[in-house]
Amino acid sequence: MIDREILEARFNVYRLLSTVYRYPLQSEVLTALTNFELMEGTQSLLESFRELKLSVKGIKETMVENLNIEMTRLMEGPGLTPAPPFASYYLNGKQLMGTAAQTARQTYLKWQVAPKNDSIPPDHISLELGFLAFLAKQALDTLDIQQVEILHASHLFLKEQLLPWLVQFCSCIASNTAESFFTALSRFTILCTQADYDWLEDILSSEKVQEI
Repeated sequence: MIDREILEARFNVYRLLSTVYRYPLQSEVLTALTNFELMEGTQSLLESFRELKLSVKGIKETMVENLNIEMTRLMEGPGLTPAPPFASYYLNGKQLMGTAAQTARQTYLKWQVAPKNDSIPPDHISLELGFLAFLAKQALDTLDIQQVEILHASHLFLKEQLLPWLVQFCSCIASNTAESFFTALSRFTILCTQADYDWLEDILSSEKVQEI
């Protein structure tokens, strides 16, 4: 049996990350971030999360406004931005709505889930993290062989869809801003998703899972 606390933590972290990358940032989201507790992880992962929380400590509306201005400049535009938040940009020669977007959409449809906002391309970072949150919730609410299948799907999505472009995207954020929130967010995102991928690799190859 896979530890339920770990499964719940995966869901909560992916859900949080998905909302933090959703424009515009809301004060409630940043408040939830400051109240969130990450209980386990490597030292570097825990440190990066502490830095992220500290960057929005004592959150005020003026801070939210400034972060949204910077988020617009970095990711939203108009026009070409330093860190476009779309997989296609990095995987399909800076083409938006490329093969990576089509693949993401097909994957969502396979799992009978679709983004609420059709105006956002399916390979947007928030939607891909949101899909991983969806899978994490499914794994939390399911048992035995179905749970293993869902974890395999999470592993595959990370391997083939998110991780191939995430480091470059986060590097573009970190190298183009002096705002501590975004530098900490980019570092935490990389460490968190890689840690989850490593955990999935380990748990899916373990004898415990093989016996389910």
